[in-house]
Amino acid sequence: MYSPHHQNNKQWNPLHIAIIAGFAFIAYMLYALTVSIYRNYQIQLVIENFEKENQALEKENREKLANYQYYISEKYIDKMAKLHLGLINPGEEVIVIPEPIDLSQIILEEEKEKRTAKIATLTPLEKWFRFFFEDNPWKNGEN
Repeated sequence: MYSPHHQNNKQWNPLHIAIIAGFAFIAYMLYALTVSIYRNYQIQLVIENFEKENQALEKENREKLANYQYYISEKYIDKMAKLHLGLINPGEEVIVIPEPIDLSQIILEEEKEKRTAKIATLTPLEKWFRFFFEDNPWKNGEN
């Protein structure tokens, strides 16, 4: 049965157009909201990085100011005058501390000198006997 009010071709009535327009508007708003949130997130990251960099620069500035104040202080000037110019304040005494002595090297040198002195007192026959039959420094390449 065919009714004249029922037509096969679909017409766009205002309700359908309003619903589609509403969905398109909602989709556009979601897209705009997402883009806005992402840009806000990126801006927040940049702000955090700038804050960290600012804190690092403030710390560096405080350290440099402390160093500057130390280098212009009387204590530092006095230290440099003593170290590089050899100056002393009235009433001070200079104590010179010698470099540490390597006793093992001195003992080795003394033993070598004793062996050399002992060898100098031997007769040539005793020297040859020691050269061939006893431990001597010339066999090991010590001398």
